[in-house]
Amino acid sequence: MKVIVPTRALLASAAALFLLVPASVLMTAIFSAEVWWNPPIRDAQVVGGLTLVVIAPLSWLLMMGRPGAWRALVGLLTLSCVGLFLKALSGLNAGQAIAATSFSAFCWVLGSWALREQRRSYFYSGVQWFEGTPQAIPGLRAAISTVDSSQQELSVCRIDSEGLFAVSQSGRLVPWADVDVELRFGVQHEERKIRVRGIVVRQFEGRSWHRNGSDWGIGVRFVSLTPDCKKDLVEFLEVLRGEGYID
Repeated sequence: MKVIVPTRALLASAAALFLLVPASVLMTAIFSAEVWWNPPIRDAQVVGGLTLVVIAPLSWLLMMGRPGAWRALVGLLTLSCVGLFLKALSGLNAGQAIAATSFSAFCWVLGSWALREQRRSYFYSGVQWFEGTPQAIPGLRAAISTVDSSQQELSVCRIDSEGLFAVSQSGRLVPWADVDVELRFGVQHEERKIRVRGIVVRQFEGRSWHRNGSDWGIGVRFVSLTPDCKKDLVEFLEVLRGEGYID
């Protein structure tokens, strides 16, 4: 999958990772055997530089929505926190233990924020890299109209008040940024409809050796919702929730 229009929250969560650079420098000073008025400048520079070298590509990969980037981030942060706790315990240093706890809490906040942005409905299709097409919600369709007046009907696989992720039944989608979405649910004589505005945030592509007409999809974030539209959207989602299709 590739990012079409990154959201501000996604950019902010990726940029926030660079705060780990000064945090690592501070941890180096705290866990150094030197006294506070003689900080280990060289060690701090080395640790800060290494942290920057690691964080920069991870931040970029998170902005691009690469699924392995968050796992790599969590793995590195976990190893770092465990290492700090072990060093604090080996020296029986209460101050270092408090610093390690604070650093761990800071890492947890950054990791949780990054995961939240990666798993938003309009950003994550709900399938792993080794799986095929996301499973569609029965009876729920989205008619996507683009700026050139073309329209394509998709099957929705994820939806909430923020946006949706849908797959195409008729080939590849042109990733226009601004779209109109008409949501339809139910059979024709009992069909419920609602129209919303959206921005295409992500495009889904199936595995090259598993590619067919339903292997393409998009993530759409809802924007410019009026109070009436928000109310109608909530009622629409309640119907889906009542049918057991969403949480």
